[in-house]
Amino acid sequence: MLAEKFANQNGIHWHKWISQNDDNGFHLPLICEDVNCEYHVWKGQKYFPDNPTFSHPEEVLAVCQKWDDYRAFIVKLVSELKDDGTLSDMVKSFIETYITTPNKLLEAAVEWREK
Repeated sequence: MLAEKFANQNGIHWHKWISQNDDNGFHLPLICEDVNCEYHVWKGQKYFPDNPTFSHPEEVLAVCQKWDDYRAFIVKLVSELKDDGTLSDMVKSFIETYITTPNKLLEAAVEWREK
């Protein structure tokens, strides 16, 4: 899953929910398999946080902006756009390519982190 890969690449905890049985064979609610997660031990919580989906470009950019090579990443994306010569065309092309196309920015960010 792309969102999980992006989270892992950026040190964002990804909950992997598991169920278990107690010593008497009773089924216990879900817990996170990560022993360092606050949800590893069930404490009667009624709320289990969702993993991030990174389905909105601003969520992806918020993480990317923390990278030391963020500017190089953006330059790479812009350099791959069709160049019609004007700044407004470049911005329009960037929006069409990475903002309005679902997961395109997320895919590019994952690929960038793999290099």
